[in-house]
Amino acid sequence: MKLASHGAALALAAAVLLAPPVAAAGENDAAVAAATRQAEQWLKAMDEHRYHEGWGRQAAVVKEGRTEEDWIGEVSGPRESLGRPVMRQLKGAEFSSRMRGAPAGQYVTVVYLTKFSNIPLASETILLTFEDGQWLVGGYSIADAEPPAAAPQTKTKD
Repeated sequence: MKLASHGAALALAAAVLLAPPVAAAGENDAAVAAATRQAEQWLKAMDEHRYHEGWGRQAAVVKEGRTEEDWIGEVSGPRESLGRPVMRQLKGAEFSSRMRGAPAGQYVTVVYLTKFSNIPLASETILLTFEDGQWLVGGYSIADAEPPAAAPQTKTKD
């Protein structure tokens, strides 16, 4: 099953998720750690269907032009169709001071490899932004995880 339908409903700020991080590895470790903790708390709320709590952890850009009820309606159905998470592993987290389509600021992109009960292995990407003294979720997307690299094939002569 492709995740395109889930990704469309759950990609809250997809444009900014496409930009590569610009900070060097190891830079801003405290920010990355704090943002990653916030991502984990947000995902836990989403996994437990506590969408009102998830809304409260959203950045202003996500809340613009929609009500809490609208957002919950957009997210709850597709999110629940994924099933419960049976495994989630942190793939990486990176700090950036710039994201395409967003003003200069502090951003952390966190990526998890996740297995839900109703879909194949997925990659969850959460963009967090530092706003009003705290890390808030500015975007979320879910996509098919990249398949593991296949072993190289050798050719033989017959």
